Amino acid sequence: MKKIFFILCVLFFTVLTVSCNNGGKRSNERKAVTATLSGKELKVKDFPAYRIVGAMKGYLLCKTPIDTSRVVIYRIEEDSLRYAAGIIKKGRGPHEFLNVDFFLSKDTLYVSNSSPSGGILDIWGIPLDDISNIKDYSRWKGYKWSGQDIMFGFNFIKIKNNEFIVAGAIEGTRHFLSKIDFSTNKLHQFDLWPKDSTDAPLSSKQLLYMPSSLFTNNGKLLYACTEGRYMFISKIGDNTLGKPVEIYSHLPDYKLKPDGCNLKYNENCEDGIYPYATSRFIYAQLSRSIKEINASADYKGYPPYYFDEIEVYDWNGKFIGNFNADRPFSSFAVSPDDSFIYTLSMNLQTKEPIVMQYKLPKL
Repeated sequence: MKKIFFILCVLFFTVLTVSCNNGGKRSNERKAVTATLSGKELKVKDFPAYRIVGAMKGYLLCKTPIDTSRVVIYRIEEDSLRYAAGIIKKGRGPHEFLNVDFFLSKDTLYVSNSSPSGGILDIWGIPLDDISNIKDYSRWKGYKWSGQDIMFGFNFIKIKNNEFIVAGAIEGTRHFLSKIDFSTNKLHQFDLWPKDSTDAPLSSKQLLYMPSSLFTNNGKLLYACTEGRYMFISKIGDNTLGKPVEIYSHLPDYKLKPDGCNLKYNENCEDGIYPYATSRFIYAQLSRSIKEINASADYKGYPPYYFDEIEVYDWNGKFIGNFNADRPFSSFAVSPDDSFIYTLSMNLQTKEPIVMQYKLPKL
């Protein structure tokens, strides 16, 4: 009897060990494709975009290199996109911006403005409820930062009336995410620091983990690093972030260059995760490793940094599915009602950017 009990225990712990090891392995590998999506091209004339910023009901927002209209808004029609407005002018004057990034929340586009050195200057909330009056600056709400200087990774989210979480912190500290309160100009750095094993200056590591994508929903924060395969969900407290629920846990694989300051990514380092979130789901485009990207001059005929899969999770981190698009793409957004995915792809003959629309199955 004791012998049988002993054998059962060994089998139990063997299965448990294998399960844990496989679970850890799965947490760093792309999920298997669960469905393939066929899309249609949305016709648009003289399309200048190089990144999709976001999707709202009936409209698509795109980033362009045009200094007088760095964001262009298109009305989504049945099989085409129609120009609606252009905003965000480059400059140092009133309502002009230097370095920018964006956060779309319902019918408001928040735009950060940073100095040439990267320090945050202000954030503007631009209402999108009436596109025809989008350049009525009296409707724009400004949040000017005059608090402590911080390193800023350009990404941010709004959590309360005057409070934002930013990918930024005081230089040389063990922090890369902070809360800034524009009403008091106070800064609070969250006690969160990746446990990687590479010996490098703190400021160098901050510059590694600050570049990221941030989203928020119902008191939760989504963070995804633009290097490695590192993405987690955390509950937002007053001055705390809850224990991260890691969807992917592979930190960037890098080493310190001989100059003792700059970092070099090893070939097994993945080229980041690029998510987009709605109130129900988290959609994530994963990148391949540097080794995979360098192994070929293209990906299925498209630029090597393009990819064609979008993984979907709920806001508890549960895997929902992995959709394979019929054309690789560089960026994407999802309609607020989770009906459509819009991707920025390329016409292989003309090399011009195109927008593809994919109908999502009911999730």
